[in-house]
Amino acid sequence: MSFHRQWVDHEINDSQLLKQILFKATHLTIAVTDGVEPCAVPINHLYDAEENVVYFHCAKIGKKMEILRKNPHVWCLAVIDKGLVAGICQNLYASVMFSSEVTFLDDNDEKLSILRKQIQMIGGDIDGSLKRLNVIAEKGETLKKTAVGHISMGVMTGKRSTSLSEEKLLDILD
Repeated sequence: MSFHRQWVDHEINDSQLLKQILFKATHLTIAVTDGVEPCAVPINHLYDAEENVVYFHCAKIGKKMEILRKNPHVWCLAVIDKGLVAGICQNLYASVMFSSEVTFLDDNDEKLSILRKQIQMIGGDIDGSLKRLNVIAEKGETLKKTAVGHISMGVMTGKRSTSLSEEKLLDILD
């Protein structure tokens, strides 16, 4: 089903800008449904611009995984929110939305590679996190319980606040 935008001045059409927003956003929300009950889950993600895919990790058990086994279709939303503009009641934000299907990686070396890239992207205590990941990899059991999801990008759409021109948005993303 296709809808037209009611506020075309909010639309982001530049695919490179949409990809930058997805890359810079700290969390991605994936919405899933089993046909009865919807579920939306915020996740840490890694956007790989070269492959044009999103990766995420999670436990192999739980509600989200039960639903994804029944229905791998997802709706995804990433938002960068810079808060209210001083003196006026308008929020500075930019968002990217897309739908796709989730598949899961089987190869442990591939999982480790993605998890290492994600740690480096998130930042913080990178050395400590990488050391912990190496310990987990050596033991192997925890990694067997970890799922790494792969979401191939479909058509992306984006929105931004009207007071946030594409030029200002580029400044925020740098």
